[in-house]
Amino acid sequence: MSPLLVILLILVALPVLGAVYQFIQDKRDRLRYPPPGELVDVGGHRLHALVMGREQGAPTIVFEAGVGNSGIDWEYVQKGLGDEVCSVTYDRAGYGWSKPSTQPRTPERIAEELHRLLEALNVPKPYVFVAHSFGGLYARKYIQQYPNEVAGLVLVDSSHPGMLNDRDIDGETARLRRVRLFKRIGLMRLILPRIMTHYNIAPKAERARFLALNLRNTEPVLDEATPLFERGIDLPDTLGDLPLVVISRAIDEDLKSERRWGDFQRDLVNLSPNAEFLTTEETNHYIPVTEPEFVVQAIHKLLQALRNDTATKDVQ
Repeated sequence: MSPLLVILLILVALPVLGAVYQFIQDKRDRLRYPPPGELVDVGGHRLHALVMGREQGAPTIVFEAGVGNSGIDWEYVQKGLGDEVCSVTYDRAGYGWSKPSTQPRTPERIAEELHRLLEALNVPKPYVFVAHSFGGLYARKYIQQYPNEVAGLVLVDSSHPGMLNDRDIDGETARLRRVRLFKRIGLMRLILPRIMTHYNIAPKAERARFLALNLRNTEPVLDEATPLFERGIDLPDTLGDLPLVVISRAIDEDLKSERRWGDFQRDLVNLSPNAEFLTTEETNHYIPVTEPEFVVQAIHKLLQALRNDTATKDVQ
């Protein structure tokens, strides 16, 4: 057999072996990490949700993860709140433990499915949304579609609609296609731990679980990101007087891209006259994982402001 033929056979065999390896490991992961919450039908597919503190009553904290991430990224924050408040983490279609959807993954569709989920869970209204990264855009879309259901919003290093204009759409799409391919042939299992280093703060067993769940997320992320990249998102430039907390990571002023991010974060405060701007100590984007206590404190602060406002109205 010629050396060239051997090389060709190896090049063909490696992706096939990688795909088999990925298939086997994915099955093992699904057995090793069963869903901690419940699967709820939202019309054609089921979404996974975990509710804590249901008996505490309104408001309910609703967590929204970024594109490529799932409810598990809010685990430390939700546990930090404990059973003192009612809270919901969930996985959008195709992420984490949720089943995929055949419907286009537009922001409008995502908001509608979350609405169906919350109605089915029968958690008390109103809701306070806590949203990270691109999840901030989805939370704002929900507020646009269901304004009477939301009493407050915490944006955690949230994306800004203007950021979509700065992106290299073709480059981003090509990168996400490569990620999907690498996942299918097993390469992402080797790459992911080197990319998602924010999970390194977790104990080894927890880190393995975080990475296994996020590996699943590499499959639907292209379907979800494409509508945002291609069409952007139509959002009002105001939230009225909705109580708002904007949390930004610490900005490295030496980097132009970081300064741009900081400008977008400060602009988010203009969404409401009833807004507060907070900055973390670290420069890590994944604040819900690396600084969960900071987010917990911000949530409690907003909840206290809502209670004070209610008490004032009762007196009047």
